[in-house]
Amino acid sequence: MTSIIKVKRVFPYLVLLFLCGCMSVKTVPYETIAWSRKPDNFPIEILDSRNITEPYKVIAFVQANAGKNHSFQDTLEKLRAAARKIGADALAWIPMLVIRLNTTD
Repeated sequence: MTSIIKVKRVFPYLVLLFLCGCMSVKTVPYETIAWSRKPDNFPIEILDSRNITEPYKVIAFVQANAGKNHSFQDTLEKLRAAARKIGADALAWIPMLVIRLNTTD
């Protein structure tokens, strides 16, 4: 009986969290080298990967999934924070093709 009461107390908070929208940032390192973390005020540029003319090294893949209640600027700041954490100097915007398959058998 007490577990049902606990669920009733937590459920409204879970619904509120769902309605507010969530944001997650996923980082996949490409190397085993641990780069030095950048300071919180380090400016992380957002570059278009199709227009980069100088040599660069890809150290990780960073992806953000944001709910509809998050602004584009808020999402970019989360990406920049993730980049600083792994020691990146910049983020390269990579256009991606997303294909969704409906498998109805």
